[in-house]
Amino acid sequence: MPTVHLKDALKKEGIVFGLADDDMLEGFIESSGFRTKPFKVAQGVDPHAAEKEDVEYFFQAETFTPGQLDEFGNMDYRERGKIFQVTEGTVLARKHVVSSGKNSTGFDIYGNILTREKGENVLFESGPGTFLSPDGLEIIAEVSGQPRLMLSGEVKVVQVYTQEGDVGYQSGHIDYDGDVHINGAIQPDFRVSGHNVRAEIAQGANINAQGNLTMSEGIIESTVYAHGDVVASFVRNSRIRCMGSVVISGEVVDSVIICSGACSVNKGSLISSTVSAKMGLVARIVGTDSTKPCHITVGRDQFIHEELDAYKKQLVEIQENMTRNEDKKQTFLDQIEFFQNEETRLAHEQDTSRTELQKYKKELETLEGTGKEGKIQDIEYHMSRLQQNMDYAEKKLAQVFQSNEDADRQVSAIEALEKELQLQMKTIRSRRQRLIQWSLDHPGKPLAKILEVIHARTKIQGLGSDIIVRDDTRAVSFAEVRGPSGYEMRLTSL
Repeated sequence: MPTVHLKDALKKEGIVFGLADDDMLEGFIESSGFRTKPFKVAQGVDPHAAEKEDVEYFFQAETFTPGQLDEFGNMDYRERGKIFQVTEGTVLARKHVVSSGKNSTGFDIYGNILTREKGENVLFESGPGTFLSPDGLEIIAEVSGQPRLMLSGEVKVVQVYTQEGDVGYQSGHIDYDGDVHINGAIQPDFRVSGHNVRAEIAQGANINAQGNLTMSEGIIESTVYAHGDVVASFVRNSRIRCMGSVVISGEVVDSVIICSGACSVNKGSLISSTVSAKMGLVARIVGTDSTKPCHITVGRDQFIHEELDAYKKQLVEIQENMTRNEDKKQTFLDQIEFFQNEETRLAHEQDTSRTELQKYKKELETLEGTGKEGKIQDIEYHMSRLQQNMDYAEKKLAQVFQSNEDADRQVSAIEALEKELQLQMKTIRSRRQRLIQWSLDHPGKPLAKILEVIHARTKIQGLGSDIIVRDDTRAVSFAEVRGPSGYEMRLTSL
């Protein structure tokens, strides 16, 4: 087969780019392996990788590590890392954009242009107490305090707000983008939101801590959400959800605890409560002879699952809002098109009337002094009607102009909202991805250790197995293991 025939055959198949040169083709055709071995007759060009972004932090930038418990359920507070302080004007983070410096365009063997995939952009967001440099490549401290890297990728500088006395009707709710220290109680129906939150006792309160929550006394009939650890003396009839560990030195009664860290009630009792602790449970006593049995789940990350579900719902809501806004935008765009057509029509009417009016004026000039009063009156009547039409068109045109501007402003407002919603979606997706990665980096421990006694009817559940304690059992450890037949919960005496 001559080379020219081979090239014609390739061309008929649409293969036109990256062909091997004639000498190579001819050499292969004449070789002994022509009909038995493969030969690359054409090759495309891959597009180069896109620019990638990387962030350099100038402080201890770990998002969060749950408090670690020893085998007896004690948390070691001594090794929590150095507390880093910065002053106003300190550069906290710098974004680096790395480019390959090469042409990003590629081609396939059919001559189609291949564009590079979009590079991975990191979320680089300045939070409270910080600001972005003019070029958008540095995050700088706006105030003095403790720098923090949030799970969302946001960098902020935390300061301290101190409340002397109770949080109640005199103080009102507390919502502060920093640490909150309360030298008193959080009274019923009051809300406290901050980074690290400290107080004496909470009763009927709602607490949201982006860091740790520390109560010197207890938590009663309250709802707690924290991205860090929760520490208290006792918990009664409350719901606690946190990304860290929960350490309660006294009793936990009629409560729900969901945490991605460990749960420790090593000096007290867990009574009529539900606990889901990814990193395991240590308790002195679980259950009683007369109360509702406890339900304990270990190894699973229920907190992260609930967070991901919440993010998923938010994404669905944002997408629905974007769809509704797109429909509204299209309605206004249709109005703008109508108004523009109206402007064109009315302007044309004005031009036509103006031309006619000029024609009548010239005709009127020729009739002056001729005594043809009937003809003159007829022309003046038509001129009056034309002027009325022009005045009406002018007034209508002004109304259409205003309506067009109003519709255009609505479109601009919707487009601004679209950008905001797109940013929200990007932020939530980034947070979801970071949360998933964080959970993968901290594998669970399906282990429950009871130091003194666990009462009958208590349910212990792991990743793929569960067990209901039949009899009161003293000093025992429950550990889920995976064998040839699947997961099973094993008991070991302490």
